[in-house]
Amino acid sequence: NERNKSKLEDLFSFFLKEKISGTNSRMSENINHFLTLFQSKDVYKVLSLLVMKKMQKAKYSTLPDDHFGLGFSNYTHFTSPIRRYADLLVHQIIKGNIKDSNSLYGLIELCNEGELKSQLCEREYQTLKGLRFLNSKLSNTYTGFILEFKGAKIFVHNPLSGLTGYILKRSLPRDKYVLSKNRLVLTGKSRGIKYKVGQRLKVKIEKVDFTSHEVCFYIS
Repeated sequence: NERNKSKLEDLFSFFLKEKISGTNSRMSENINHFLTLFQSKDVYKVLSLLVMKKMQKAKYSTLPDDHFGLGFSNYTHFTSPIRRYADLLVHQIIKGNIKDSNSLYGLIELCNEGELKSQLCEREYQTLKGLRFLNSKLSNTYTGFILEFKGAKIFVHNPLSGLTGYILKRSLPRDKYVLSKNRLVLTGKSRGIKYKVGQRLKVKIEKVDFTSHEVCFYIS
């Protein structure tokens, strides 16, 4: 949607220092170009996460919708070899074996629900493995990249564990911090200290919480 498109344009302009905009098909080219420029840099993983967060989540539908990333006006997909029930549905539709639209809608909703459950299970497994890893090395210093600013927290991605934790703003040097309009820079009004999305930090672990599946960092 237009709001996410605007956020992507802000992100590109911030890192490339130039204004980038365009149609959906042009924007897909901009995304690929933008990520290619940073592919060999250590901030690449964080930028990929930021782009993914600002794009609309994919889902199965009967509507002939376009594909934002590829720039195609008509799009469907299936895996080869077949691995998902959605793949079987595509085959059955092509063969003309599904003629009842109502049953198709119900089957598509089941596919979307199953996809979401699968993603959540995979994410929870990866999070627990990451938390156990960090909990076993509490005294270490880690590299973190600022992902976003939200409320009282600065979210930081740690590439080694694959986890995104947070730094509490109250742990920063005492100051009154102001977030920029594009929400990409946090600035202390008195000292002028800046924290920017994509910025590399050295962090240590404040606590690992297995109940909330969160890790709290502080700047070392």
